[in-house]
Amino acid sequence: MLATDPAKSLAAAWGHLACCILTNKWDSAKEIILSLRDELSTKKLEFDLTQVLCQFLDPHLALRLIEFAEKRQVYNEKDILQAKFDIVKKTTIPDLISQVFSELYPGQPLPAEYDVDLEEKRDLLLEEYQESCGEIMPILQDGELVETLRQDGTFTLAFLISEYKEFLNEYSLVKQRAWLLHWSLFVFFNAPKTSPTASAAADEASDEDADDADDTPIETVIDDTLIDLFSTSEVFRQALQLHAPHLLRYLAVVVVIFHRRRLTLLNLMSMFNQEAHIYADPILELISCVYRKFDFDSARGKILECKAVFENDYFLNPYWDQFFEAARLFIFETYSQIHKRIDNKMLAEYLHLDMEAAERWIVNMIRNASLDAKIDSTNNVVIMGQSQRNPNAQVIEITRGQEIKNQGLLQRINELESSQNSTTSGAAGARGGAAGGKPGNKSGPKSGGLGSGGARGGAGKEGGHTAGGARGSAISSGARRQPATAH
Repeated sequence: MLATDPAKSLAAAWGHLACCILTNKWDSAKEIILSLRDELSTKKLEFDLTQVLCQFLDPHLALRLIEFAEKRQVYNEKDILQAKFDIVKKTTIPDLISQVFSELYPGQPLPAEYDVDLEEKRDLLLEEYQESCGEIMPILQDGELVETLRQDGTFTLAFLISEYKEFLNEYSLVKQRAWLLHWSLFVFFNAPKTSPTASAAADEASDEDADDADDTPIETVIDDTLIDLFSTSEVFRQALQLHAPHLLRYLAVVVVIFHRRRLTLLNLMSMFNQEAHIYADPILELISCVYRKFDFDSARGKILECKAVFENDYFLNPYWDQFFEAARLFIFETYSQIHKRIDNKMLAEYLHLDMEAAERWIVNMIRNASLDAKIDSTNNVVIMGQSQRNPNAQVIEITRGQEIKNQGLLQRINELESSQNSTTSGAAGARGGAAGGKPGNKSGPKSGGLGSGGARGGAGKEGGHTAGGARGSAISSGARRQPATAH
Protein backbone atom coordinates (compact mmCIF):
# COMPACT_ATOMS: atom_id res chain seq x y z
CA MET A 1 0.00 0.00 0.00
CA LEU A 2 1.12 3.55 -0.69
CA ALA A 3 0.05 5.02 2.61
CA THR A 4 2.14 2.63 4.70
CA ASP A 5 5.49 0.90 4.67
CA PRO A 6 5.65 -1.54 1.70
CA ALA A 7 7.12 -4.31 3.84
CA LYS A 8 4.32 -3.98 6.41
CA SER A 9 1.76 -3.88 3.61
CA LEU A 10 3.03 -7.19 2.19
CA ALA A 11 3.10 -8.74 5.65
CA ALA A 12 -0.51 -7.67 6.22
CA ALA A 13 -1.52 -9.14 2.86
CA TRP A 14 0.09 -12.49 3.69
CA GLY A 15 -1.62 -12.51 7.09
CA HIS A 16 -4.98 -11.74 5.50
CA LEU A 17 -4.45 -14.52 2.97
CA ALA A 18 -3.68 -17.02 5.75
CA CYS A 19 -6.86 -16.05 7.61
CA CYS A 20 -8.97 -16.47 4.47
CA ILE A 21 -7.52 -19.93 3.81
CA LEU A 22 -8.02 -21.09 7.41
CA THR A 23 -11.64 -19.86 7.41
CA ASN A 24 -12.39 -21.29 3.94
CA LYS A 25 -13.08 -17.88 2.39
CA TRP A 26 -11.91 -18.93 -1.04
CA ASP A 27 -13.22 -15.96 -3.02
CA SER A 28 -11.42 -13.48 -0.79
CA ALA A 29 -8.29 -15.61 -0.83
CA LYS A 30 -8.35 -15.66 -4.64
CA GLU A 31 -8.56 -11.85 -4.77
CA ILE A 32 -5.58 -11.53 -2.43
CA ILE A 33 -3.55 -14.02 -4.47
CA LEU A 34 -4.21 -12.08 -7.68
CA SER A 35 -3.29 -8.84 -5.93
CA LEU A 36 -0.05 -10.31 -4.60
CA ARG A 37 0.73 -11.72 -8.04
CA ASP A 38 0.52 -8.27 -9.60
CA GLU A 39 2.61 -6.72 -6.85
CA LEU A 40 5.32 -9.38 -6.79
CA SER A 41 5.64 -9.88 -10.54
CA THR A 42 6.86 -6.37 -11.29
CA LYS A 43 9.88 -4.32 -10.26
CA LYS A 44 8.42 -0.96 -11.16
CA LEU A 45 7.95 -0.05 -7.47
CA GLU A 46 11.41 -1.17 -6.42
CA PHE A 47 13.01 2.26 -6.85
CA ASP A 48 9.93 4.45 -6.45
CA LEU A 49 10.53 7.33 -4.02
CA THR A 50 6.98 8.66 -3.78
CA GLN A 51 6.46 7.58 -0.18
CA VAL A 52 9.89 8.78 0.95
CA LEU A 53 9.67 12.18 -0.73
CA CYS A 54 6.16 12.87 0.61
CA GLN A 55 7.54 12.75 4.17
CA PHE A 56 9.52 15.94 3.47
CA LEU A 57 6.89 17.85 1.50
CA ASP A 58 3.98 20.13 2.26
CA PRO A 59 0.64 18.35 1.64
CA HIS A 60 -0.05 20.54 -1.39
CA LEU A 61 3.30 19.58 -2.93
CA ALA A 62 2.94 15.92 -2.00
CA LEU A 63 -0.41 15.88 -3.78
CA ARG A 64 1.41 16.45 -7.09
CA LEU A 65 3.45 13.30 -6.62
CA ILE A 66 0.37 11.27 -5.69
CA GLU A 67 -1.53 12.48 -8.76
CA PHE A 68 1.45 11.61 -10.97
CA ALA A 69 1.54 8.09 -9.50
CA GLU A 70 -2.21 7.85 -10.09
CA LYS A 71 -1.78 8.68 -13.78
CA ARG A 72 1.05 6.19 -14.12
CA GLN A 73 -1.09 3.52 -12.43
CA VAL A 74 1.92 2.47 -10.40
CA TYR A 75 -0.09 1.56 -7.30
CA ASN A 76 -3.42 -0.04 -6.59
CA GLU A 77 -6.26 2.43 -7.18
CA LYS A 78 -7.68 2.07 -3.67
CA ASP A 79 -4.25 2.62 -2.10
CA ILE A 80 -3.80 5.75 -4.19
CA LEU A 81 -7.16 7.15 -3.08
CA GLN A 82 -6.40 6.35 0.57
CA ALA A 83 -3.04 8.10 0.36
CA LYS A 84 -4.64 11.02 -1.42
CA PHE A 85 -7.27 11.37 1.28
CA ASP A 86 -4.64 11.17 4.04
CA ILE A 87 -2.92 14.13 2.39
CA VAL A 88 -5.85 16.36 1.45
CA LYS A 89 -7.43 16.11 4.90
CA LYS A 90 -4.40 18.04 6.20
CA THR A 91 -5.16 20.94 3.84
CA THR A 92 -7.79 23.66 3.88
CA ILE A 93 -9.52 22.52 0.66
CA PRO A 94 -12.93 21.24 1.80
CA ASP A 95 -14.20 20.59 -1.75
CA LEU A 96 -11.24 18.36 -2.53
CA ILE A 97 -11.58 16.55 0.80
CA SER A 98 -15.25 15.83 0.04
CA GLN A 99 -14.45 14.69 -3.52
CA VAL A 100 -11.68 12.26 -2.55
CA PHE A 101 -13.73 10.89 0.37
CA SER A 102 -16.69 10.19 -1.91
CA GLU A 103 -14.39 8.36 -4.35
CA LEU A 104 -12.82 6.33 -1.56
CA TYR A 105 -16.06 5.60 0.32
CA PRO A 106 -18.93 5.95 -2.17
CA GLY A 107 -22.34 6.45 -0.60
CA GLN A 108 -21.00 7.34 2.87
CA PRO A 109 -21.53 10.80 4.39
CA LEU A 110 -18.51 13.00 5.00
CA PRO A 111 -17.46 12.87 8.71
CA ALA A 112 -18.30 16.00 10.69
CA GLU A 113 -14.63 16.59 11.58
CA TYR A 114 -13.89 17.39 7.92
CA ASP A 115 -17.08 19.32 7.23
CA VAL A 116 -15.92 22.60 8.81
CA ASP A 117 -15.95 26.21 7.80
CA LEU A 118 -12.82 27.20 5.86
CA GLU A 119 -12.44 30.57 7.59
CA GLU A 120 -12.67 28.95 11.01
CA LYS A 121 -10.06 26.33 10.11
CA ARG A 122 -7.70 29.00 8.78
CA ASP A 123 -7.97 31.00 12.01
CA LEU A 124 -7.20 27.90 14.06
CA LEU A 125 -4.12 27.18 11.97
CA LEU A 126 -2.85 30.75 12.37
CA GLU A 127 -3.22 30.49 16.14
CA GLU A 128 -1.27 27.22 16.17
CA TYR A 129 1.52 28.73 14.08
CA GLN A 130 1.78 31.78 16.34
CA GLU A 131 1.99 29.61 19.44
CA SER A 132 4.59 27.29 17.93
CA CYS A 133 6.83 30.21 16.92
CA GLY A 134 7.14 31.27 20.55
CA GLU A 135 9.51 34.14 21.15
CA ILE A 136 11.62 33.80 18.01
CA MET A 137 9.33 35.69 15.60
CA PRO A 138 9.59 39.07 17.41
CA ILE A 139 13.38 38.67 17.31
CA LEU A 140 13.52 37.92 13.59
CA GLN A 141 11.00 40.68 12.80
CA ASP A 142 13.06 43.31 14.65
CA GLY A 143 15.08 44.68 11.73
CA GLU A 144 17.34 46.86 13.89
CA LEU A 145 18.24 43.98 16.22
CA VAL A 146 18.97 41.61 13.34
CA GLU A 147 21.12 44.23 11.58
CA THR A 148 23.04 44.93 14.79
CA LEU A 149 23.70 41.23 15.38
CA ARG A 150 24.88 40.81 11.79
CA GLN A 151 27.27 43.76 12.05
CA ASP A 152 28.67 42.35 15.28
CA GLY A 153 29.04 38.93 13.65
CA THR A 154 26.88 37.32 16.35
CA PHE A 155 23.79 36.49 14.27
CA THR A 156 24.62 32.78 14.36
CA LEU A 157 22.91 29.61 15.47
CA ALA A 158 25.16 29.26 18.53
CA PHE A 159 24.35 32.79 19.72
CA LEU A 160 20.60 32.44 19.19
CA ILE A 161 20.51 29.09 21.00
CA SER A 162 22.47 30.50 23.96
CA GLU A 163 20.35 33.67 24.21
CA TYR A 164 16.93 32.50 23.08
CA LYS A 165 16.16 28.94 24.09
CA GLU A 166 13.05 28.86 21.92
CA PHE A 167 15.14 28.94 18.76
CA LEU A 168 15.73 25.83 16.67
CA ASN A 169 18.32 23.44 18.00
CA GLU A 170 21.03 22.02 15.77
CA TYR A 171 19.20 18.77 14.94
CA SER A 172 16.01 20.62 14.03
CA LEU A 173 17.99 22.95 11.78
CA VAL A 174 19.51 20.00 9.92
CA LYS A 175 16.01 18.65 9.30
CA GLN A 176 14.94 22.03 7.96
CA ARG A 177 17.84 21.88 5.51
CA ALA A 178 16.69 18.44 4.39
CA TRP A 179 13.21 19.85 3.78
CA LEU A 180 14.71 22.66 1.70
CA LEU A 181 16.61 20.15 -0.46
CA HIS A 182 13.37 18.30 -1.21
CA TRP A 183 11.38 21.45 -1.95
CA SER A 184 14.13 22.69 -4.26
CA LEU A 185 13.48 19.76 -6.61
CA PHE A 186 10.30 21.49 -7.77
CA VAL A 187 12.43 24.47 -8.81
CA PHE A 188 15.56 22.84 -10.23
CA PHE A 189 13.67 20.31 -12.35
CA ASN A 190 11.08 22.77 -13.62
CA ALA A 191 13.23 25.72 -14.67
CA PRO A 192 11.62 27.51 -17.65
CA LYS A 193 13.57 27.41 -20.87
CA THR A 194 15.36 30.74 -21.12
CA SER A 195 15.81 30.99 -24.89
CA PRO A 196 14.67 34.38 -26.34
CA THR A 197 12.17 32.68 -28.65
CA ALA A 198 10.53 30.75 -25.83
CA SER A 199 10.38 33.84 -23.59
CA ALA A 200 8.81 35.97 -26.33
CA ALA A 201 6.24 33.28 -27.11
CA ALA A 202 5.37 32.93 -23.43
CA ASP A 203 4.95 36.71 -23.03
CA GLU A 204 2.78 36.93 -26.15
CA ALA A 205 0.56 34.07 -24.97
CA SER A 206 0.23 35.69 -21.57
CA ASP A 207 -0.81 39.02 -23.07
CA GLU A 208 -3.31 37.63 -25.57
CA ASP A 209 -5.10 34.96 -23.65
CA ALA A 210 -4.04 33.92 -20.16
CA ASP A 211 -6.53 31.06 -20.01
CA ASP A 212 -5.20 29.47 -23.17
CA ALA A 213 -1.62 29.93 -21.98
CA ASP A 214 -2.36 27.94 -18.82
CA ASP A 215 -3.42 24.97 -20.93
CA THR A 216 -0.20 25.05 -22.97
CA PRO A 217 2.63 23.03 -21.37
CA ILE A 218 5.71 25.13 -20.66
CA GLU A 219 8.97 23.66 -21.88
CA THR A 220 11.29 23.24 -18.91
CA VAL A 221 14.93 22.40 -18.40
CA ILE A 222 17.07 21.25 -15.48
CA ASP A 223 18.86 23.93 -13.49
CA ASP A 224 22.40 22.68 -12.87
CA THR A 225 22.87 24.96 -9.83
CA LEU A 226 21.40 22.03 -7.92
CA ILE A 227 24.97 20.71 -7.71
CA ASP A 228 26.06 23.74 -5.67
CA LEU A 229 23.28 23.29 -3.12
CA PHE A 230 23.47 19.50 -2.83
CA SER A 231 27.21 18.88 -2.76
CA THR A 232 29.23 22.13 -2.59
CA SER A 233 27.72 23.51 0.62
CA GLU A 234 29.06 21.43 3.50
CA VAL A 235 26.06 21.97 5.80
CA PHE A 236 23.54 20.90 3.15
CA ARG A 237 25.72 17.98 2.16
CA GLN A 238 25.60 16.79 5.77
CA ALA A 239 21.81 17.18 5.82
CA LEU A 240 21.54 15.11 2.62
CA GLN A 241 23.70 12.31 3.97
CA LEU A 242 21.99 12.28 7.36
CA HIS A 243 18.32 12.57 6.40
CA ALA A 244 17.97 12.16 2.62
CA PRO A 245 20.55 9.91 0.89
CA HIS A 246 17.88 9.13 -1.73
CA LEU A 247 18.41 12.63 -3.14
CA LEU A 248 21.72 11.39 -4.55
CA ARG A 249 19.60 10.12 -7.45
CA TYR A 250 18.80 13.66 -8.59
CA LEU A 251 22.35 14.88 -8.02
CA ALA A 252 23.63 11.98 -10.16
CA VAL A 253 21.27 12.83 -13.03
CA VAL A 254 22.39 16.47 -13.11
CA VAL A 255 26.06 15.46 -12.93
CA VAL A 256 25.72 13.04 -15.87
CA ILE A 257 23.86 15.56 -18.04
CA PHE A 258 25.89 18.69 -17.29
CA HIS A 259 29.10 18.17 -15.32
CA ARG A 260 31.01 15.00 -16.11
CA ARG A 261 34.19 16.57 -14.73
CA ARG A 262 36.64 14.55 -12.74
CA LEU A 263 36.29 16.37 -9.40
CA THR A 264 32.49 16.48 -9.62
CA LEU A 265 32.32 12.75 -10.30
CA LEU A 266 34.79 12.01 -7.52
CA ASN A 267 32.69 14.05 -5.10
CA LEU A 268 29.52 12.22 -6.12
CA MET A 269 31.16 8.80 -5.87
CA SER A 270 32.54 9.68 -2.44
CA MET A 271 29.04 10.48 -1.19
CA PHE A 272 27.59 7.36 -2.83
CA ASN A 273 30.24 5.09 -1.29
CA GLN A 274 29.39 6.40 2.17
CA GLU A 275 25.64 5.88 1.71
CA ALA A 276 25.62 2.75 -0.52
CA HIS A 277 24.63 0.53 2.41
CA ILE A 278 21.53 2.71 2.92
CA TYR A 279 20.49 3.69 -0.58
CA ALA A 280 21.33 2.66 -4.14
CA ASP A 281 19.51 2.75 -7.46
CA PRO A 282 20.37 2.02 -11.13
CA ILE A 283 21.38 5.63 -11.85
CA LEU A 284 24.04 5.69 -9.14
CA GLU A 285 25.13 2.14 -9.96
CA LEU A 286 25.51 3.11 -13.64
CA ILE A 287 27.98 5.86 -12.72
CA SER A 288 29.81 3.51 -10.37
CA CYS A 289 30.10 0.82 -13.06
CA VAL A 290 31.48 3.28 -15.62
CA TYR A 291 33.65 5.58 -13.55
CA ARG A 292 34.93 3.36 -10.73
CA LYS A 293 34.70 -0.27 -11.87
CA PHE A 294 35.05 0.20 -15.65
CA ASP A 295 32.46 -2.57 -15.95
CA PHE A 296 30.85 -1.57 -19.23
CA ASP A 297 28.90 -4.83 -19.60
CA SER A 298 27.05 -4.14 -16.35
CA ALA A 299 26.62 -0.48 -17.32
CA ARG A 300 24.85 -1.58 -20.48
CA GLY A 301 22.17 -3.33 -18.40
CA LYS A 302 21.92 -0.51 -15.89
CA ILE A 303 20.86 1.95 -18.61
CA LEU A 304 17.73 -0.13 -19.27
CA GLU A 305 16.95 -0.20 -15.55
CA CYS A 306 17.38 3.59 -15.43
CA LYS A 307 14.56 3.96 -17.95
CA ALA A 308 12.09 2.34 -15.55
CA VAL A 309 13.25 4.71 -12.79
CA PHE A 310 12.69 7.77 -15.01
CA GLU A 311 9.25 6.62 -16.11
CA ASN A 312 7.94 6.46 -12.53
CA ASP A 313 9.72 9.51 -11.10
CA TYR A 314 7.72 12.74 -11.01
CA PHE A 315 10.79 14.97 -11.38
CA LEU A 316 12.84 12.91 -13.85
CA ASN A 317 10.10 11.70 -16.18
CA PRO A 318 10.42 14.50 -18.82
CA TYR A 319 14.21 14.20 -19.10
CA TRP A 320 14.80 10.58 -20.09
CA ASP A 321 15.93 11.32 -23.66
CA GLN A 322 18.37 13.96 -22.44
CA PHE A 323 19.82 11.64 -19.81
CA PHE A 324 20.02 8.67 -22.21
CA GLU A 325 22.08 10.65 -24.71
CA ALA A 326 24.34 12.02 -21.96
CA ALA A 327 24.81 8.51 -20.51
CA ARG A 328 25.86 7.21 -23.93
CA LEU A 329 28.42 9.99 -24.19
CA PHE A 330 29.60 9.31 -20.64
CA ILE A 331 30.19 5.62 -21.42
CA PHE A 332 31.98 6.40 -24.67
CA GLU A 333 34.19 9.10 -23.12
CA THR A 334 35.33 6.76 -20.37
CA TYR A 335 35.77 3.78 -22.69
CA SER A 336 37.81 5.78 -25.20
CA GLN A 337 40.21 6.96 -22.48
CA ILE A 338 41.36 3.41 -21.74
CA HIS A 339 41.26 1.95 -25.30
CA LYS A 340 43.07 3.08 -28.44
CA ARG A 341 41.17 0.79 -30.82
CA ILE A 342 37.43 0.24 -30.28
CA ASP A 343 35.44 -2.43 -32.05
CA ASN A 344 32.36 -0.94 -33.69
CA LYS A 345 30.17 -3.93 -32.86
CA MET A 346 31.08 -3.86 -29.17
CA LEU A 347 30.62 -0.09 -29.06
CA ALA A 348 27.18 -0.38 -30.66
CA GLU A 349 26.15 -2.86 -27.95
CA TYR A 350 27.33 -0.59 -25.15
CA LEU A 351 25.49 2.40 -26.64
CA HIS A 352 22.28 0.44 -27.44
CA LEU A 353 22.60 1.24 -31.16
CA ASP A 354 22.87 -0.86 -34.29
CA MET A 355 26.13 -0.85 -36.26
CA GLU A 356 25.04 1.76 -38.78
CA ALA A 357 23.58 4.10 -36.16
CA ALA A 358 26.70 3.77 -33.99
CA GLU A 359 28.93 4.69 -36.92
CA ARG A 360 26.80 7.74 -37.72
CA TRP A 361 26.91 8.76 -34.07
CA ILE A 362 30.71 8.65 -34.02
CA VAL A 363 30.97 10.50 -37.36
CA ASN A 364 28.79 13.30 -35.99
CA MET A 365 31.02 13.61 -32.94
CA ILE A 366 34.12 13.83 -35.12
CA ARG A 367 32.48 16.51 -37.30
CA ASN A 368 31.51 18.54 -34.24
CA ALA A 369 35.14 18.42 -33.04
CA SER A 370 34.01 16.57 -29.92
CA LEU A 371 36.18 13.55 -30.72
CA ASP A 372 39.72 13.09 -31.99
CA ALA A 373 39.38 9.77 -33.83
CA LYS A 374 39.05 8.14 -37.23
CA ILE A 375 37.02 5.18 -38.47
CA ASP A 376 38.69 2.16 -40.08
CA SER A 377 35.82 0.83 -42.20
CA THR A 378 37.88 -2.16 -43.37
CA ASN A 379 38.38 -3.59 -39.89
CA ASN A 380 35.23 -1.99 -38.39
CA VAL A 381 37.15 -0.25 -35.63
CA VAL A 382 37.48 3.27 -34.29
CA ILE A 383 41.08 4.43 -33.84
CA MET A 384 41.44 7.01 -31.12
CA GLY A 385 43.85 9.91 -31.51
CA GLN A 386 46.34 11.20 -28.98
CA SER A 387 44.19 12.88 -26.35
CA GLN A 388 46.04 15.75 -24.73
CA ARG A 389 44.23 17.62 -22.04
CA ASN A 390 44.22 21.38 -22.32
CA PRO A 391 46.50 22.81 -19.56
CA ASN A 392 44.16 25.75 -19.05
CA ALA A 393 41.22 23.36 -18.54
CA GLN A 394 43.24 21.40 -16.01
CA VAL A 395 44.10 24.53 -14.04
CA ILE A 396 40.47 25.65 -14.04
CA GLU A 397 39.26 22.24 -12.87
CA ILE A 398 41.82 22.03 -10.06
CA THR A 399 41.11 25.61 -8.99
CA ARG A 400 37.37 24.98 -8.93
CA GLY A 401 37.82 21.97 -6.69
CA GLN A 402 40.11 23.90 -4.36
CA GLU A 403 37.60 26.72 -4.18
CA ILE A 404 34.89 24.30 -3.05
CA LYS A 405 37.15 22.96 -0.30
CA ASN A 406 38.13 26.46 0.80
CA GLN A 407 34.49 27.54 1.02
CA GLY A 408 33.66 24.62 3.29
CA LEU A 409 36.74 25.26 5.44
CA LEU A 410 36.02 28.99 5.71
CA GLN A 411 32.40 28.33 6.64
CA ARG A 412 33.51 25.95 9.38
CA ILE A 413 36.04 28.46 10.75
CA ASN A 414 33.40 31.20 10.87
CA GLU A 415 31.04 28.91 12.76
CA LEU A 416 33.74 28.06 15.31
CA GLU A 417 34.70 31.72 15.77
CA SER A 418 31.08 32.76 16.25
CA SER A 419 30.57 29.99 18.77
CA GLN A 420 33.69 30.98 20.70
CA ASN A 421 32.75 34.68 20.63
CA SER A 422 29.29 34.01 22.04
CA THR A 423 30.83 31.85 24.77
CA THR A 424 33.72 34.13 25.72
CA SER A 425 31.60 37.30 25.72
CA GLY A 426 29.60 35.99 28.65
CA ALA A 427 32.74 34.89 30.47
CA ALA A 428 34.42 38.27 29.90
CA GLY A 429 31.36 40.05 31.27
CA ALA A 430 31.44 37.92 34.39
CA ARG A 431 35.16 38.62 34.93
CA GLY A 432 34.66 42.35 34.32
CA GLY A 433 31.82 42.51 36.78
CA ALA A 434 33.83 40.64 39.40
CA ALA A 435 36.83 42.94 38.89
CA GLY A 436 34.64 46.03 39.17
CA GLY A 437 33.20 44.81 42.44
CA LYS A 438 36.56 44.81 44.27
CA PRO A 439 37.19 47.56 46.86
CA GLY A 440 39.22 50.60 45.81
CA ASN A 441 42.97 50.78 46.58
CA LYS A 442 45.13 53.46 48.12
CA SER A 443 45.26 55.61 45.02
CA GLY A 444 41.64 56.56 45.12
CA PRO A 445 38.51 56.17 47.15
CA LYS A 446 36.58 53.97 44.78
CA SER A 447 38.69 52.86 41.86
CA GLY A 448 36.35 49.92 41.47
CA GLY A 449 33.86 52.37 40.02
CA LEU A 450 36.13 52.92 37.04
CA GLY A 451 36.82 49.23 36.58
CA SER A 452 33.24 48.01 36.71
CA GLY A 453 31.14 46.51 33.95
CA GLY A 454 31.39 43.43 31.74
CA ALA A 455 30.93 42.91 28.02
CA ARG A 456 27.24 43.77 28.40
CA GLY A 457 27.92 46.98 30.42
CA GLY A 458 26.81 45.56 33.77
CA ALA A 459 27.85 47.58 36.85
CA GLY A 460 29.98 46.22 39.70
CA LYS A 461 29.10 46.33 43.36
CA GLU A 462 30.95 49.62 43.81
CA GLY A 463 30.18 50.78 40.26
CA GLY A 464 29.72 54.34 39.22
CA HIS A 465 30.56 54.71 35.52
CA THR A 466 30.40 51.51 33.45
CA ALA A 467 33.18 50.37 31.15
CA GLY A 468 34.55 47.19 29.54
CA GLY A 469 36.28 44.68 31.81
CA ALA A 470 39.61 44.97 30.03
CA ARG A 471 39.51 48.79 29.97
CA GLY A 472 38.53 48.91 33.63
CA SER A 473 41.44 46.69 34.60
CA ALA A 474 43.88 48.92 32.68
CA ILE A 475 42.59 52.07 34.38
CA SER A 476 42.71 50.46 37.80
CA SER A 477 46.30 49.31 37.32
CA GLY A 478 47.22 52.79 36.03
CA ALA A 479 45.80 54.29 39.20
CA ARG A 480 48.05 52.04 41.28
CA ARG A 481 51.18 53.01 39.36
CA GLN A 482 50.51 56.76 39.44
CA PRO A 483 51.75 57.50 42.99
CA ALA A 484 55.01 55.66 42.35
CA THR A 485 55.56 57.52 39.09
CA ALA A 486 54.87 60.89 40.70
CA HIS A 487 57.23 60.16 43.50
